[in-house]
Amino acid sequence: MANPKHIEWLLEGVEAWNGRREIDNFTPDFHNIDLYQLHNISGQLDDLGKIPLLGVNFTEANLSGANLFQANLFTANLERATLVNARLVNANLTGANLNGTNFLLSDLDRAILIGAKLTDANLQRANLSNANLDGATVVNANFINANLRGASLAGTEIWKAILFPEGLSPKQHSFK
Repeated sequence: MANPKHIEWLLEGVEAWNGRREIDNFTPDFHNIDLYQLHNISGQLDDLGKIPLLGVNFTEANLSGANLFQANLFTANLERATLVNARLVNANLTGANLNGTNFLLSDLDRAILIGAKLTDANLQRANLSNANLDGATVVNANFINANLRGASLAGTEIWKAILFPEGLSPKQHSFK
């Protein structure tokens, strides 16, 4: 279960949350939380019905099993965060720092990852169908058995990523 204190702090707003992260050394725990429902109940969804988490610092946070449906994580820092089996459908991760982030089994259907940084990210068995990774930087990322059907990769820099469809042996591909 997510840490109730962390939930309380997050509901104070991104600016207050980030300020606390700068002075307190703690690992955020939001595993199995439905952040979409929580923000909906608290009346904190933005005008587009999205969770307002622009620029939030979720470094090393545990968001495993979390529901971040339609979250606006524009320029958020999720470096080394754990998002195993998380739901990020329609999430906006434009310009986000996703270096070292674990997205194993996560649902990123129609997520926007334009210009995101995905060095050493684990996207194994993640659903990235119809996701937009235009202009993203992908280095040493693991896409084993990931669903990339309909994903847009225009201008994406891919270096030493592991990409292979289910049932085939792994191959390292360097596109740069």
